[in-house]
Amino acid sequence: MKMKSYQIILTFALLSFYGPAVANESQRLNITGRIVDSMARPVERAEVAVYEQFDDYSTGQYYAKLLDKIKKTDSNGNFVLNADINLWYRVFIVARKEGFALGWDVMASSFGEMSENKYIILEKPCSLAGIVVDEKGKPAAGAKIRALPKTDYSEQLEQRPILALEQWLTTQTDDKGHFQFDNFAADVSSDFWVEAPDWSSVYKYTTHWLKAYGFKTGMTDIRLVLPEEIPVQGRIIDAETGQPVSGAHVVIKPDDIRKHKNPYCPHRTASESDGEFYFKGIPPGKNSIKVSVADETTGLVDKRIKVDIQADKGSKDIIVELDKGGLIEIIAREEGTNKPASDIPIYFWQAEQDEKSDFYKDAITNKDGKLQIWAPPGECAFRASYDRNFFQTYEDQILVIKGQTAKSELIFDSTPSVSGLVLDQTNQPVSGVLVMANPVGEQGITDKGGRFEVRYSPSEPLERLIARDLTCNLAAIVEVKNNAKPVQITLKPALSIAGRITDPNDIGIPAARLELTLNVPGWLTYLGSEILTDFMGQYEIKALPLLQEGFGYRISVNSSGYGNKGYERISITGKPGTTTEIKPLVLQPADQSISGSVIDAEDKPVAGAVIFMRGKNQPIRRTVTDSNGGFIIKRVCKGPIRIQANSDNSSEGDGFIKAEGGDQNVKIILGQDRIHTKHISLTGKQLPDFQDFNIDLSPADANEKMLVVCFWDMNQRPSRNCILELSKRAQELKAKDIVIIAVQASKVEINALDKWVSENNIVFPFGMIQGNMEQTRLAWGIISLPWLILTDSRNHVRAEGFSLTELDDKIDGVN
Repeated sequence: MKMKSYQIILTFALLSFYGPAVANESQRLNITGRIVDSMARPVERAEVAVYEQFDDYSTGQYYAKLLDKIKKTDSNGNFVLNADINLWYRVFIVARKEGFALGWDVMASSFGEMSENKYIILEKPCSLAGIVVDEKGKPAAGAKIRALPKTDYSEQLEQRPILALEQWLTTQTDDKGHFQFDNFAADVSSDFWVEAPDWSSVYKYTTHWLKAYGFKTGMTDIRLVLPEEIPVQGRIIDAETGQPVSGAHVVIKPDDIRKHKNPYCPHRTASESDGEFYFKGIPPGKNSIKVSVADETTGLVDKRIKVDIQADKGSKDIIVELDKGGLIEIIAREEGTNKPASDIPIYFWQAEQDEKSDFYKDAITNKDGKLQIWAPPGECAFRASYDRNFFQTYEDQILVIKGQTAKSELIFDSTPSVSGLVLDQTNQPVSGVLVMANPVGEQGITDKGGRFEVRYSPSEPLERLIARDLTCNLAAIVEVKNNAKPVQITLKPALSIAGRITDPNDIGIPAARLELTLNVPGWLTYLGSEILTDFMGQYEIKALPLLQEGFGYRISVNSSGYGNKGYERISITGKPGTTTEIKPLVLQPADQSISGSVIDAEDKPVAGAVIFMRGKNQPIRRTVTDSNGGFIIKRVCKGPIRIQANSDNSSEGDGFIKAEGGDQNVKIILGQDRIHTKHISLTGKQLPDFQDFNIDLSPADANEKMLVVCFWDMNQRPSRNCILELSKRAQELKAKDIVIIAVQASKVEINALDKWVSENNIVFPFGMIQGNMEQTRLAWGIISLPWLILTDSRNHVRAEGFSLTELDDKIDGVN
């Protein structure tokens, strides 16, 4: 096993993951890097750990395995780690030091490439706090709270909560049930796992089941409620003989994590000699129990059953009958090499699905690429995932006959590679050169003899190789016509660029992240890893090959507390061997917020709707609406924003709105695509006239009288209800010299409106907006319907946008 050495540069952020180990062919790596803070200064004596994430196929969860001892950075912030890794993109590096936010990153390319010179920035720490209580509100003291943080600064990390090190991510509630984390950066959100005394389950808490969402840093009023628990017990028997099945693996977990009210970590146990199993405490809700038999000689098939646990029905007794089936034997190998494809996860299920389907199984091939499982008679479907460098899937069906063996062979495309030699202009081999396969491939580094070998995607033909010597500022692009032969690359003097990243006041932004991209026809290819600006906001990128016509360079920039620049085209006009100065790239400060609510077509608030926000030069932000449908998104920039909202419980489709950073009272309606109009308040102003509403109201009728004006929509139930309630009070209000006026504020057939008014005996004046609906609603300050306005006797607006239940209080306020 060869030792390879790679360098990364890290700055503090967050990291952690969960899952059981897979015995892939490992590779020994020397991982070096550097920890810096948000001013691009090195951080001395920071603790650094490296771990790999693995899948636990029996429970569907992940776990983390520490790959080396925890190391500390030197006076320059440097560290060295040694690790045997299996899959590079599941390897994380985590760093911490007192007084800073936790930092982390994931390996960004293969062959142990940690994206050379990749930085993770040590941010200032923020708080995330709350309380843990039971269903009666009693604080849960001494509860263990484990955070699973994730950051949205990088698309590679935003849906990947970090799992390790557990002791770095765990705290405990005090005697009042309070907990607090003070080691997360501002762009971080987190899920929580809670293990409390007197509770048997470990409970999961988040704002939404989608992995990118969670409790945002800065929240200090989080309330985590522990549910009631109910014992679950049962017995496993052989359906054919009626005899108990001992030693069966039994796993219970939520049936659908998206809908379960009390998500928890799966429980695992084994049946006793009498076939019985027992779980001490499971929360109410719909759960699934998966039973599998380790003894393959029994011929018993796995079974998954659904169990609805209800609090008012006490403990649950379950009988699980296992049937005998047929044997499936899978052999997986690589095409061409015929090498066994080991550790390939394969998922099996009954091809014909109905409410009685109960067979679902995950398994992996052994070191010889073989797998054997028992399955129920009939057509069995399966899907295999070949997760080696470039993802491949294989899906098929196989006929299973009871007592017989059905065989299938899976042949995966072997990962092609190209090798060669890198020379300088004197034909001398060059070591330490970064070589990239394009358009879709890996990165490698030449050895002492200038030799390299890099792999590329079997689904995309290799077109060219890109070589960069960062030390000597040399580079080359070579078109590859025949990858079967070694490719010789001769380096030439390269281009360099330099520039600054600033705020709008021309002040340099330190530790801003930059990525350079090569734009070739149909593809964008990252040229190495991120770099950071220095403490003055300056940067320099060397070893850029001279490009042919049709190719180009683009640059992307982001920095905590600022907006982004994405794939900005840059023009390099200098000659090879010279440095081209790029005009400063200006990032807008993310010092604004935007807030509002999500409603459905009937103007009802939508709780738990997911919000996704993006815009040109804006950071990407996400949140979830509260119980009243409200939301607030912080740390956004001034300028255009597009917000999308979606709800799992609505069939109306997504809602969209265009707004600006800093806008408030933004109203997103599911199923509609709208533009936010800023609210123009009429309070304290003279009420506009009604001449465009076609209302039969003489000046004398409104003279010296208070007015209640209701803008409504006949097609909305809340609007209709509001008009009907006002109609019931019409005579009462008339006696107080209060006139009611209703204005239809959306397009309807006038005959339909007249008919509805007549059928419901509405006696107060009616009208409808005759001109541009949107412009009129804007001029009257209408945010949503129904919209109530109250004037005094001189027709000055005294209240607007209130609910019907507030009408009496508003009238008393005028009087």
